[in-house]
Amino acid sequence: MVCLNFRDDRRHKIAKLESSLAEVTEKLSDVLVMVADLENKHVSLQTEQQSSSNSQLATAASPPDMLNAPDIVVEVHKTLADAAK
Repeated sequence: MVCLNFRDDRRHKIAKLESSLAEVTEKLSDVLVMVADLENKHVSLQTEQQSSSNSQLATAASPPDMLNAPDIVVEVHKTLADAAK
């Protein structure tokens, strides 16, 4: 038979780990959003530099298809948060 204190202690530790995981997941989500924003800014700056260096309008390549990265990050965050519950 398992001691009741042991079970309570383990439940408390598991709850604490789940809480920490949710916090880390949220921070990771924020970082991924920032990275996506930086990628967009980088592409935008490259496009501006190309167009300013040429006397004619440069045909700038669009950024890689990111499938609306911030929305994906939010969905991943929600999924991981739900799984942590």
